[in-house]
Amino acid sequence: MPFPESQPSRELALSDQTGVAATWGQYGAAYDDTFTAVNHEVARIALERSALEPGMAVLDIASGGGALSIPAARMGARVLATDLSPVMLERLRERASGEGLDIRTEIMDGTDLAVGKQPFDRVCSEFGVMFFPGTGLPEMHRVMAPGGKAIVIIWGYPEDVPLTLYRVAIERALGAEAMRPEVPLVRDPRGLEPALREAGFGDVDLFTHTESIPATSGEDLWRWMSGASPGYATFVASQSDDQRARIREASLSATDERYGSTFRSLPMEMICAVAS
Repeated sequence: MPFPESQPSRELALSDQTGVAATWGQYGAAYDDTFTAVNHEVARIALERSALEPGMAVLDIASGGGALSIPAARMGARVLATDLSPVMLERLRERASGEGLDIRTEIMDGTDLAVGKQPFDRVCSEFGVMFFPGTGLPEMHRVMAPGGKAIVIIWGYPEDVPLTLYRVAIERALGAEAMRPEVPLVRDPRGLEPALREAGFGDVDLFTHTESIPATSGEDLWRWMSGASPGYATFVASQSDDQRARIREASLSATDERYGSTFRSLPMEMICAVAS
């Protein structure tokens, strides 16, 4: 069976694309070094739960450095990894080459998938469509083959996700109005199942998975969020020296309140859906 052919991209929000690509170009390598390998296991579990078989066509949306693409290729799937960031796709190709895996990559907007007419057996997004402005799930359903399945992995409840402390810190330091409202699936992951059904999926299998972030102190988490978490790092970098200092102090305080002053690692809850 030939691999689905991608098509020239349709008209996209180029300014948004450019901004996202630039942000990930600046901070993506640090994110990739810190987080991609941590996410391989939950992707493997979800792919197995979806009954992925060798030879199936898999589309990975907002693939980053390959947290899901790499496990899918290891399982014998034919993978097309898409992302807005050339830097992240290059990282993915290097990682795949190091394991002798063949993964196609395309720069593509996940809200406007230009992937041709042949649909995919598995359409996946790990920590990708959760940040989209509402059009990601219908697009996933549109390009899914009859009898196919979608895999969506998002953050868990805010109190169970260390990375949500960035918002706590900024609101404490600068006020709630300093940041735009959070996207719905980050604010309340309970919306994932109804959003999938609204997008056209009928059967939704939900499960949770917990991994550990390699941080052992509030300073560790601050350095990671301010230097390797692209959205947060970009916001912090745009502030004055005084504002950055206030955000840092608020971050350390919030981390201490939630987790204590020292720890071996931080638990990161993930919510996963396999939908058909």
